[in-house]
Amino acid sequence: MKHLYRTTLLASLLLTGCLPIDVVDFGAYDFQNGLAPAKRGKRWGYIDKKGDWTIRPRFNRAWAFSDGRALVLDNGKKAYIDSGGKVIFSPRAVMALHFSDGLVPYSVRRLGRGRNPLWGYLDKQGKKVIQPIYNEASPFSEGLARVNKEGVYQFINKDGKAVFTSVHDEIWSFRDGRARFYQDGNYGFVDTNGKESISPKFVSALDFSEGRSAVAELIVDKDKGMKRRYSFIDTSGKVVLNTDADELAGFSEELARFREGEKWGYMDREGKVIIKPGFVFSADFQNGRALFLRDGLYGFIDREGKEVIPPKFTLARGFSDGAAFVRLNTESMYIDLEGNLFEAR
Repeated sequence: MKHLYRTTLLASLLLTGCLPIDVVDFGAYDFQNGLAPAKRGKRWGYIDKKGDWTIRPRFNRAWAFSDGRALVLDNGKKAYIDSGGKVIFSPRAVMALHFSDGLVPYSVRRLGRGRNPLWGYLDKQGKKVIQPIYNEASPFSEGLARVNKEGVYQFINKDGKAVFTSVHDEIWSFRDGRARFYQDGNYGFVDTNGKESISPKFVSALDFSEGRSAVAELIVDKDKGMKRRYSFIDTSGKVVLNTDADELAGFSEELARFREGEKWGYMDREGKVIIKPGFVFSADFQNGRALFLRDGLYGFIDREGKEVIPPKFTLARGFSDGAAFVRLNTESMYIDLEGNLFEAR
């Protein structure tokens, strides 16, 4: 007997006459590596996009796969499993995050009341490769991780060696070989050696995506006084596209969102408007689909702006691995790129 992935018992019984698979945590709804966490009764497992239980529901809790590993609660203990459901290791940690670049941040307690935990990194077999000596630790990105040691931010490599120390007010992880920083009210970028490759002159800036960053500078407008001028820069800091947009988002699948007045549309890398502004809210393209909001309901458009999945969902996430989590009133489900429901067997 097949089951729709819905949280409403009555609706599921009416549709199938069987017990529903109760998906209850919004943060777990992404397919990764063809699998997504799902819950039946009080236990979590993993389904594939055919609706089969690839990993039977036996965990207290489960999170999405990342870098070939997924964090689960197995009989109340944290553990990492592989895509076959085998427990690879159980970290002795206060907190553990998701894998990236083959490593995962984890924290351990320190003796003494009120002392915050220290962070280090484990490899995919659970081996301690970077000792827990940091007050903060971010996931690795492009071979480097941002850490904080006694109030000083550094970037370390996978051997735990400090590559450079940041002197900025705030700094983020690397994207496209550049890390965004904030200093004295402005944003700039450093390269992987910590050198300021793009000076801090922007009042707003986004992380690089597909080789470009959306930035804004203050200019004097004869009619409006001071205003923000939005443009795209490349990784050298060169302006490659000036726009008249009221706001810009980053590129995703070769298209970037822009706001004109109160409505959002999409442009290509040359600045050509591909989808005219018409959405009070829209998201980046993922798997050839973009989420949008109309009259309080969510739907999806394709790259031409056609509504391929009409706005009828009360909640939705973007597509990942060809599937999206959506909610229709109190009913939760997965849909494919055409809006068809996934069913479980």
